[in-house]
Amino acid sequence: MLMTSCQKENTSNRYNFGTENDSALYYYHKGWEYILDYGEWTKSEEAYRKALTFDPDFVLGKGIVGKITTNLQERQSILKQLQAKKEHVSDDERLLLDDLLLVLELMNARDQSIKLAPEFYENFYESAEKSMRTFIHKYPHESYIKAEYIEVLHANHGAQTALDSIDALATPEQKKLPFYLSYATFLESELGNYNDALDKANELKRVINNDYAPAVPYPFAQIYLNMNRLALAKTYIE
Repeated sequence: MLMTSCQKENTSNRYNFGTENDSALYYYHKGWEYILDYGEWTKSEEAYRKALTFDPDFVLGKGIVGKITTNLQERQSILKQLQAKKEHVSDDERLLLDDLLLVLELMNARDQSIKLAPEFYENFYESAEKSMRTFIHKYPHESYIKAEYIEVLHANHGAQTALDSIDALATPEQKKLPFYLSYATFLESELGNYNDALDKANELKRVINNDYAPAVPYPFAQIYLNMNRLALAKTYIE
C-alpha cells in the first residue's frame, strides 16, 4: 500500500493550513491526495467537504471547495466569504489564500463569459509563483503545495524548467508519490523524451497498483497522443 507524504516524511516544520482540528486537516490532505495522486475528483470533493464539517471556518479548506465545485452560485458565495476573511488570516495562510482568490475570480468570470483584463492574467501567474515559492521553501515537506508550484513553473517557464525543479526541489520521498511520477511523465513527453516518459508511466502504474485509478491510463494516453500513435492513445482514453 502506498503511504502518503504525510505518513512517510519527517513531520518537522509541517503546517496546519489554518485549522487546529486534526480531522479537518486529515481530510484536507486526503482531498489533495485524491486529486493529484489518483485523479479521483469526486472522492476529492467529498474529502474537502468533510473537512469543513469538522471546521466550518477552515478558510483554505473552503477555498479548495470553491475551486472544485461546478456550482457558480456556491463559488461566488465562497469568494465573498474568503474576501471578507483575508485580512484576518496569518501571513502563511495569506500566501495561499491570495492565489485561491484569483483562481475563484478567474473561474467565476469564465462561467459568466466575462473577459478579464490582460493585466489580471499577468498578475495571476506572477503572484502564484511568488507566493508558492515562499511557502514551499518555508514548508518543504508540504508535498501537494509543492506540486502546485511545479505546475505553475510549467505554465510560466516551460516543461524543462518544471522537470528540473522536480529534480531540485522534491525530496526523495516526494519523487515516489504518484503526482511527481505522473507529472514528470507529462513533462518528458512534452519534451519528446518518449522512452523516459514511458518508463515513468510504467513505474507510476506499479506504484499505484490499481488499473481503475484514472491516474494510471491518462499518462499513457497523453504520451501516445504526443507520439501521434492515435490508436494506442484511443485505447487508454477509453
